[in-house]
Amino acid sequence: MGVIPMIEAVRKMEAENLFLVEGLISGAVTLVYGQPKVGKSIMVRQLIHSLANGNPFLDVPTGKTKRVAVSLTDAGSLPEFKEYYGKLDPTFRDVLFVENIRDDDDLRMVIEHADVLVIDNLDGLLPPQADLTQRNGVRPTIERVNGVVGSGIPVIVVHHATKAGMGYGSGKSINGSQFITSWPRVILHLEENGQGGGTHKLTVRGNHTAEKVCRLTLGDTSGLRFSVTKEWEHKEKPKRESNRANLDKRLAQAVYVVDNCQGMSQNKAAEKLAEKYEKSVQTWRKYLGEGAIPVKQVRSGVWELTEQAEKQRAA
Repeated sequence: MGVIPMIEAVRKMEAENLFLVEGLISGAVTLVYGQPKVGKSIMVRQLIHSLANGNPFLDVPTGKTKRVAVSLTDAGSLPEFKEYYGKLDPTFRDVLFVENIRDDDDLRMVIEHADVLVIDNLDGLLPPQADLTQRNGVRPTIERVNGVVGSGIPVIVVHHATKAGMGYGSGKSINGSQFITSWPRVILHLEENGQGGGTHKLTVRGNHTAEKVCRLTLGDTSGLRFSVTKEWEHKEKPKRESNRANLDKRLAQAVYVVDNCQGMSQNKAAEKLAEKYEKSVQTWRKYLGEGAIPVKQVRSGVWELTEQAEKQRAA
């Protein structure tokens, strides 16, 4: 505590474990998200078993065994957990059940006795009436979880993606405030592969790890669990090409606003963009408000391209 030389702070940081599972699960906060019923809870239960038994998770070593505290916030989750996990390890060795993660005494027991905390899911952890889309609605809960991380215990949180369609975008964005999106050190996005047969795609991105993707199959002889069917692929593009493509994409979005959103407020334009492109209404509202798209509202309901966008369009 206190003020220390920067070189000591850097050495301390480097000595700490950045990952609980190398390149997959952060040593701080990891968020696992996706559409309902896509298999998030199954994946996390598989991870719990791997951590508690020291087995590889998705072919990645997990190291020595760890005591895992599990908070199940949805009604009826405990019988489901028992049915699934009991097939893998009926003794539930090194797994602790947290009855009420909002209770200070329960949280203290987690800090004293667990090596890892798993929360399934974030929605159930929030207080009643909390607005998931507002920073102030989620901040107290996130700060509470950060207290666990500050005690040296990694936290894995299950959460939902935005709804697909109905003005919510493609369903690939994290549901809720940007505060939630920027919170975890590592994000795992699980989605169905669209090829049937229980195939899925897992995308991993975050601090200290390159974005990467692998293909998974759900189901094997030992029960429901994911197995890797296609090895990890790193998603890398030449920077110049990526920047140019990004500029072209933003210009196309700006032109779409000018052509289709005249007479609309910023909120209505954001809804229109969400219907056309990926990302949520909240994200498009933020982009329009911060100028991330080269379009401007010169007066109420009147949209024009920025000067830079006009030059790019003419080039």
